[in-house]
Amino acid sequence: MKTDAIVGSNIMDYASIPVAVQTGYTLTGWAYDSAGTLPVGALDNITDGLTVYAVFALVTYTVTYTLNSGTNDVANPATFDVTDLPITLEDATYADHTFDGWFANAEFTGDAVTAISVVGNVALFAKFTDI
Repeated sequence: MKTDAIVGSNIMDYASIPVAVQTGYTLTGWAYDSAGTLPVGALDNITDGLTVYAVFALVTYTVTYTLNSGTNDVANPATFDVTDLPITLEDATYADHTFDGWFANAEFTGDAVTAISVVGNVALFAKFTDI
């Protein structure tokens, strides 16, 4: 759990608390304390100038690997969150083939992907050539 302080200015009720956004996190609610243990209720009488804290939860993203008959390295994660970034990708293997890289599309166009550094679900495609 993560919290960020919002100092109230013309916050008179729950609906007037500003929107809070943190990349890689979901806003789960508001709290009166920085630990996030005293939640602000929708019916609470919130006064102007009050400090409330946005409470966030980490979002878990998935990595989908299309291995094209190869085997993934056990170090490559199936899931990750923003605190794991960047993630260096290990090579996949395939007997009697050379690994040419991970790609973001099945056509293997663009540059090979060597690390995951974006927030969101990721799809990767292993490219191999015969030896």
